[in-house]
Amino acid sequence: MYLSNNMNSKTFFPISTELNISIVKLDDTDQLLYLINLNRDDLRQWLPWLDYVNSPKEMEKYIQLSLEKFEKSGAITSCIRQHGRIIGVIGFNQINWINYSTSLGFWLNKEHRRNGIMKRCCNVMLDYAFNELKLNRIEISCDTRNIASIKVAESLNFQLEGKLRQASHVYNRFIDLLLYAKLASD
Repeated sequence: MYLSNNMNSKTFFPISTELNISIVKLDDTDQLLYLINLNRDDLRQWLPWLDYVNSPKEMEKYIQLSLEKFEKSGAITSCIRQHGRIIGVIGFNQINWINYSTSLGFWLNKEHRRNGIMKRCCNVMLDYAFNELKLNRIEISCDTRNIASIKVAESLNFQLEGKLRQASHVYNRFIDLLLYAKLASD
């Protein structure tokens, strides 16, 4: 059970004058679905849930479930916004309060990649996780072929802990994942 009231007040993370992270809300349905559709072919190779979000109704259901997870456990799904427009998603998929750990997931619109946005957003989320939530361990797992996510993990000084063979099932195939982790003491 999520015990802190601190998270409920922290739904907005400024990064710069034009860039911020804010918790996903039902008002984001159309804009988020549009962005997913714009990047669907690219994201489909990494994200197994895309086929479950094809309509505004399915997007609303996804957002509602995300908000419920946030209220129950502090797991946060947030939109990355540039000049108010959603350009990506970042969040803690679930928080394990027994072990003070979580996993960090993220994706970015293909037109906004390779300019340091994701690294900046991840740094804000890591700061929040370690300094405000007092978590001890953050993991990033990604397909062994996902060079962009690997570069983000390595640029944030996450340590490669190993390869998980056939650890994820993505659209009728099993994929190997690389497991990266960062500790509060790192």
